Amino acid sequence: MAFLEVENLAYGQPGGFELAPISFKQEEGVKIAIAGETGSGKTTILKLLAGLLDPRSGQIKLMGEPVSGPAQNLIPGNPRIAY
Repeated sequence: MAFLEVENLAYGQPGGFELAPISFKQEEGVKIAIAGETGSGKTTILKLLAGLLDPRSGQIKLMGEPVSGPAQNLIPGNPRIAY
C-alpha cells in the first residue's frame, strides 16, 4: 500500500480551468515535485490533495483511507494533510 495514491484525479470549473486526469503513487519518505507553467494546475492539485476542493472524478487515498473534500466535511480539509 502506497502512502499517498491518486487515481484518475480530475477537476474543472464551468467555462474555465480544466485539470486533465492524473494518477500517481507516493511511498512513505519519498519526495515528489509538481512543476509546470503558471496556471497549469499545481495549486489546484495541492488543494485537491488537502481536501479543500472536490474533484470532478477520481480519488485520493492517504494510507489507504479516502481523502474527503468539502462536500463531505463540515470543515474542509484533512487533519493529517497540511497545505
